[in-house]
Amino acid sequence: MELSGVMDLKIKKNVMYFLSPYGLGDTMILCGFKDALEKKYNCKIHFLIKSSHKIVMDMYKINDFYIIDMDKVDLFLLGDSTPEPELGKIFVAHPEFHKELMYLFNEINTSIGGEKTQFIEWYKKFLMLPQKTKFELPMWYPELSNYAKKKVKKLGGLEKIVVLIPEANSIKLYNKTIWKNIIKSNKQFKCITVVNERKNKIKGIRNLKLDLYDTVAIMLNAHSVYALRSGLCDLVANDIKNMTVIYSNPYFKDVYSLKSRNENIVEWVIKDEKKYDKKIKLKLFGILTILKIVKVNNSLKFYLFDILPLIKFEKKEQK
Repeated sequence: MELSGVMDLKIKKNVMYFLSPYGLGDTMILCGFKDALEKKYNCKIHFLIKSSHKIVMDMYKINDFYIIDMDKVDLFLLGDSTPEPELGKIFVAHPEFHKELMYLFNEINTSIGGEKTQFIEWYKKFLMLPQKTKFELPMWYPELSNYAKKKVKKLGGLEKIVVLIPEANSIKLYNKTIWKNIIKSNKQFKCITVVNERKNKIKGIRNLKLDLYDTVAIMLNAHSVYALRSGLCDLVANDIKNMTVIYSNPYFKDVYSLKSRNENIVEWVIKDEKKYDKKIKLKLFGILTILKIVKVNNSLKFYLFDILPLIKFEKKEQK
């Protein structure tokens, strides 16, 4: 059922409502612990999710869920009103929205560094489940639609396709070189993307622009996948045969590693190559730029009239 906001929900007093405010991976983990949570609280649990997360409900064959517009929900206010799961109440299922649980959020906050708690184990702690609690796997995976099958056939079949996922909400990694190298090392295959690129658009690579169901299906069945770490990786992690997951720093990898779920997954840590430290413009009469100096990481680039490259100095890193 699709609702405008939580006020439209007809609350049942014998049910607990868990709202998943973050990514696909978070919603999947909640679904994987649904049976354990229902056993713990001896009641039914219904989920409130984003519309894009319906695929997770389908993969777990869960019917007790509501789609809501998260932009219309004050998650902090809702978190304050229900600090822990309670019958007939909506519980925001993430510690960021509970003041007394912020210490848990800080444990995996990659921007400040934490205890390197593994993500699924961290969720067990937050949900107050025993560490031995089993994480249940999906019961169903999507198959390619006829629309996607036609596109795949034109490319020579699934075994000829290498899927690139250069975008992720969870990682801001703008590195063109890594994708160029991947394409170069897979010349015998058809490298494609399947999601809309915003920052890491790969020149000359076909974008199939598939929906989430077809994206999961093609990732699971293609020759190989190279992906920035995102919730998409969670959805396919247990059943995928050949996936390389890319992280932006070692700490992020320690927390969100998927190796424990599939030992065949390869994991890389790649640094962002697009870090502009400083720009200096020398202007004539305060209007016309006659010289621009750009410091990019360890190099200095000089431009005449803002656009014409003059010379580049690069400082070699000491080994």
